Amino acid sequence: REVCSAAVGIARRTQALVQQGRLVRLVSPVEGEDRSRAAFAYLADDNAGAVLFAYQLEEPAGAAPPLALPDLAGSAGWTATVTDLDAGVASQVSEFSGDRLASGIAWPLGLALTAQIWELAPASEGAP
Repeated sequence: REVCSAAVGIARRTQALVQQGRLVRLVSPVEGEDRSRAAFAYLADDNAGAVLFAYQLEEPAGAAPPLALPDLAGSAGWTATVTDLDAGVASQVSEFSGDRLASGIAWPLGLALTAQIWELAPASEGAP
């Protein structure tokens, strides 16, 4: 019940981005030799926010690609609220610079059938 409630909360918070944001495919589950991962993001047209979905579909089949959002290069800091519903409903909050997100962050998943949701919002102050 707690996990479902958290999932509904995320869906409500990200609904506008998912419906009206620009889709960016980051890691394809159908192209290339490694089909064990998938990731995509929705970005607000005015860089006012983003939501990133990462999935580990099967056991890792090779080196993990970084998750890179090049459209955020040069932008101010970002606050990332990262949720893994399978690990419980607690979310981690981290700060990133736009350049760091553009260059790529390490693939966050290692076990099959796991996923993470990253809610990105402009930080009020600069990020590391």
